Amino acid sequence: MSSIEELKAKLDKVIVMILVIKLFSYLVEIKTENIIELLYMAIIVLLVSVSLWLEHAKNNGLD
Repeated sequence: MSSIEELKAKLDKVIVMILVIKLFSYLVEIKTENIIELLYMAIIVLLVSVSLWLEHAKNNGLD
């Protein structure tokens, strides 16, 4: 793998982690008013976790 491709892969990981941190900081500030909003927040966390796991599996050849 060329050094430019490695740099792109590392930059992608950094961008994804920044987005995840921003999302979680946003979720911490939200005041839920009913159970549906809490369920939506749980679904968001689940989807982000699954997407990070799939990216990790793809990069490590686990699939």
